[in-house]
Amino acid sequence: MGYNNRQYQKTFLGNPAAASGLLGGTAQIFTGSGTFHGVVVGTTTGTVFVVADTTGQTGVVVNNGSTAMLLKASIAEKDFLPDFQIANGLYVTFGVNRTYTILWSQGS
Repeated sequence: MGYNNRQYQKTFLGNPAAASGLLGGTAQIFTGSGTFHGVVVGTTTGTVFVVADTTGQTGVVVNNGSTAMLLKASIAEKDFLPDFQIANGLYVTFGVNRTYTILWSQGS
């Protein structure tokens, strides 16, 4: 499935010098059910990119869901479009000063 900006919401995560967005760490993209369509990796870091079906975490433990996808540290810059359902909420952890665009949707 290709990216369609009329169907998907997008959230930019990354280096504010390049564009507006969160600098690095963790982000709750949405809560409740929806679809994680994918991530466009603009630049990478030595930190794993983690997608979880949850509303948060304590330390390294996901609170009320599960880890849904891992991209290894220093993964190639490209788009990853797994397109899967989220039940609890879309939560990501990512490297500092790198760029990612999360593609997602909620509702029908």
